[in-house]
Amino acid sequence: MRLSIKKITAWIIIFCAVTYSQNIPSSPREGLYQALEIYSLGRYEDAYLMFKSLSEFYVLDEHHSIFRFMAAKSLYKAGDFEKARLEFERFCKEFPGSSYISAANLYLGHIAYLNDNLYKSASRYLKANNLAPNSKAGEIAADNLIPMLENELSINELSSLIDNYPKSNLAGEIVYNLGKRLFEQQKYKRAIRLFEKYLENYVPSNHSAEVKELLSTCKENIHNKVVIGVLAPLSGSFADYGQSLVEGVKLVFEENNEINGKRVELIIKDTKGSPVYATMAVSQLALDEPVAIIGPLRSESAVGAAVVASFHNIPIITPTASESGIAKLGENVYQVSPPAEVMAVTMAEYAVNKMGIKEFGIIAPGDFTGRQVSKAFTQRVYQLGGEVLSNTFYETGQVDFTNQIKPLREVLLMKTEELLATQQIDSTEYYDFEKEEWLEQDDWRVHLGGLFLPGYAEELSLLIPQIRYHVISTQYLGLDGWDSPKLIGSIERYIQGSVFATDYHPLSENKIWNDFYTEFYKKYKHESDRVSALSYDVANLIKMALENGADSAEDVNSYLGSVESYNGTGCTINFKSTNHANNSVGIFIIEDNTIKKLK
Repeated sequence: MRLSIKKITAWIIIFCAVTYSQNIPSSPREGLYQALEIYSLGRYEDAYLMFKSLSEFYVLDEHHSIFRFMAAKSLYKAGDFEKARLEFERFCKEFPGSSYISAANLYLGHIAYLNDNLYKSASRYLKANNLAPNSKAGEIAADNLIPMLENELSINELSSLIDNYPKSNLAGEIVYNLGKRLFEQQKYKRAIRLFEKYLENYVPSNHSAEVKELLSTCKENIHNKVVIGVLAPLSGSFADYGQSLVEGVKLVFEENNEINGKRVELIIKDTKGSPVYATMAVSQLALDEPVAIIGPLRSESAVGAAVVASFHNIPIITPTASESGIAKLGENVYQVSPPAEVMAVTMAEYAVNKMGIKEFGIIAPGDFTGRQVSKAFTQRVYQLGGEVLSNTFYETGQVDFTNQIKPLREVLLMKTEELLATQQIDSTEYYDFEKEEWLEQDDWRVHLGGLFLPGYAEELSLLIPQIRYHVISTQYLGLDGWDSPKLIGSIERYIQGSVFATDYHPLSENKIWNDFYTEFYKKYKHESDRVSALSYDVANLIKMALENGADSAEDVNSYLGSVESYNGTGCTINFKSTNHANNSVGIFIIEDNTIKKLK
């Protein structure tokens, strides 16, 4: 029988590798003995070549798996760890029932450890021990794993091992070490669950007495501590606002870190301004069983965070997220900043019912929020018997608003002509007595009951002078964008008497604001802002819940749901009968270059 070229080539490799013998092995067994002898002499590269050749030549022989395993092991001994890893992984895949499978996983554990991949290393050691706990490989795997459990693996890695290998032979050791690590970090609630699980599933053992003692200590400590979670973007483009949130919260709890005999622990998580990280952070916080979570700031991040917090029945209260519907995501979700649509409706109601205005115009930003508040304002005006004569939108960064103002002026000119024709207004306002002729229509002053401008300060400072240029006399109405010293400073002569609606504005005569401002500046050596003040208010609400005997998430949720007319630093907060979305909006007027409250 003639040999194939492949087999002849294999035998040439074997012949060259076995330098001490000129004879081709007469059988797989003889080849194995010769290769093992080369291996025992420390000639690992030669051994690898021979084991590899034997595996290729004797593909169907019973020793084939041995050849493959020893080829991988020779590579490991030769220090070629990457190639050895590939060979061991291939071996595990092709020979899952081999008696060497435990040893293969052991070596894969060694290689992962050398590459600083501790979690993968621990996983392989667990597999090695599970497959053959009483074998030499299984015992070595356990001996290597125990120190990693004690000192090297992180809490998250230990938790993952428990989740992924719940029935492993060493599961008890993992549970014990994770419980100890959590105990050392004073995360007593999580430690209690693990110690109870250990005593239920893994006794008798060498750790039983210690675990019972640790469990007792945890229970003693847990009754003396409450946890409050904080979600803030401490890195990324919103980090400054995140720092303000944390400062506002700490101002309350660092000065009141013990309430009713219980120590208050803040666990602060960085959301990085990302909805994904915010959602993950709530899942992590849930393990510590906080009585409440403060944050996050932005509506985009608040949505996912609220859903997860609701799932875990943890009350979450966001100080600044204002998108409509956030509070509807769960029975324990609270929203301090009313949606912009609520402020628009409040402004419409005040303008119609209190100021007696019936006809309106709207010039608003063309973004989503601008269109939503315009829609809400318009709908409420019509419901109250008023009318919106013109509604136009502008783009971000726009500086010339002629195209937005002209449609409104044209409508007002038509109404003016009708009023003149029916003698309902004084025509002398439109007649030049010196020239004895009517004024050009471009010079006619037109009148409008109220012009709703829900824009931002930078836009308003450009828009309002252009409205005046087009000779439109009106009562300006707005939202929180008007609450700006920069706006008053830049166009003060145009906006005296302007009225706006906002959820937050601190007044100098407000003692709560003054006390907060003084305390904040004394502690942090810089002025507070809206975020820090609202976060301070939120933290105070939770502090009041604890002072009133709340010591669980359910208790805090019940207290928050009953909050009504809470006076904060610059706002009023109502959660009772509001579906947990604060609906308190103030009405303010710009008068003598200062902002005064009307309602």
